[in-house]
Amino acid sequence: MPQKKPKVMLRSLDPQTLRDLRQLLGTSCELQQVQDLKSMQSVCQNGEIPLALIVEPKSTAATNPNAKEDLIKMLIAARHCYPSLRRVVIVDPDDLSSAIEGLHTGAIDHLLYRPFDNAGVCSALRL
Repeated sequence: MPQKKPKVMLRSLDPQTLRDLRQLLGTSCELQQVQDLKSMQSVCQNGEIPLALIVEPKSTAATNPNAKEDLIKMLIAARHCYPSLRRVVIVDPDDLSSAIEGLHTGAIDHLLYRPFDNAGVCSALRL
């Protein structure tokens, strides 16, 4: 029986981010987009916990003034629902305060910087 690929959830509105991560992850992981906690829970059905949740605050800030707070809440909820889930944030170099706050509260496990590279993504996901 073939081994299932680990799932990685992505919360980003930037199509380039999706393409970049798909290219780097190749066939090692299944990348699925999520929009909120409800869509995240649907990915986690049948007791199958994804490897990681990657969020990109900058991609949602233009459409939602409370985007950063909403994403931190999503990360905290993910931590409570799925303690083994790796929570990764794509850092905006112009706003490190949210990332630092998330690290201090435990909402974020790892930061991912652009441009993405294979070593950085593998380290963030512990592959």
